[in-house]
Amino acid sequence: MQNIVNQILEGNKTIKALMLESNLYAGAQPSTGGVAELRYGVSITDQCISWETTEHSLSSMREKLRYVLQERKHAGERPPIVDVAIPVPPASRSLTKDRPVNVCTSTMPAFVLGDCLKLAANAGYQGVELRVHDNYHITLSQLISQCGQIKRIIEANRLDLRVYNTYYGVTDSDAVDALIHICKRTGVRYFRVTLPVAGKADVRTQAFEEAVVPSYEDRARPGEVLRSVKAHLRSIAKRAKAAGVCALLEIHWGTVMSSFTSAHYLAGDLDPDAVAITFDPANMVIEGKEDWEYGVQLLREHIANVHIKNVSWLREGDSWKWRWDRLRRGMVDWPRLFRLLADADYRGMFAMEDFRVPWNFDEALDHLRELREETGFLLRQSEPERGSSVMAHQALTAAARLPLREGERIHERAA
Repeated sequence: MQNIVNQILEGNKTIKALMLESNLYAGAQPSTGGVAELRYGVSITDQCISWETTEHSLSSMREKLRYVLQERKHAGERPPIVDVAIPVPPASRSLTKDRPVNVCTSTMPAFVLGDCLKLAANAGYQGVELRVHDNYHITLSQLISQCGQIKRIIEANRLDLRVYNTYYGVTDSDAVDALIHICKRTGVRYFRVTLPVAGKADVRTQAFEEAVVPSYEDRARPGEVLRSVKAHLRSIAKRAKAAGVCALLEIHWGTVMSSFTSAHYLAGDLDPDAVAITFDPANMVIEGKEDWEYGVQLLREHIANVHIKNVSWLREGDSWKWRWDRLRRGMVDWPRLFRLLADADYRGMFAMEDFRVPWNFDEALDHLRELREETGFLLRQSEPERGSSVMAHQALTAAARLPLREGERIHERAA
């Protein structure tokens, strides 16, 4: 499509229409194994692009060609048919229940990229957030030289590449420009950039295991740090918007953006099509939590991605420490959050980021598959039946969380 856009921008007036082969999810699948083995929403004939890619591609094409087509229309010419309305999914489909779930390759540090992709596909995930890191899974230099090949490898596993999950800061202009170019070249809309660490990020010393803060250091005074971040974000927004891609900022403990309010301060006045937010509730339970409904409404235009995992604070001696926990046993009330997101008409991505993945392949596959099934269960629990009362829905939500009795987690830790 980019080639066609370029031809029209360069003056080609012979192109009259465009046909895309699109489905809910990217790729194709054989139909020889029977209905039970078919994956819902994937073509059984020709290769197709995903619903998300279709929407982004058509919207981007329309934006890039808007002015040249208007000029041709005013000149009495018949422009190509690209001014297309994106069909809305049927009203009977839930905004949350039917949303595809991606998985972050950062949750699988023990495995090479090929094994990560096999695990993700076999566990039932639809896409990946690809970790771009000097140690694993892909370095930026590898991505610059092999981005097309890497994307084809991912798609060969019947997965969509949704996000380049990088560890480069907003002040690293060379890396940001490289990522914008890579996104534009590969048709991947999102790339993550990191923010400064807040002070010493002391909350990481309260983790049961070693914890990493994706961030960079800026030793200037706090006010100067925030002003610098805002200035760089304004620049990134302009460059990303011009390229038709989007930078993601993650709400993350230990950084200058650990809360809804700080996210709104840093990015609330920027175009959400150019700079958007990854909402990570478990990160906020560690540090920065504010009222969920307040935050979802405050950032409803900017939230484009939601990381799914859970965490618990546990008593150990005279102090408190935190650790990653099971989805239904941790402190994040996921059914309620899914409902708040649906009420806010959330149409973005979900991604599994549970860091408890075992280091054995078969055990990791079982774990990731269980997480995917559990996520589906929690999404269903967030959807009240037609005609059911709010009280009945709240009862279902409470039952889904299966809370432990007071002191049970402490006893478990001591054991």
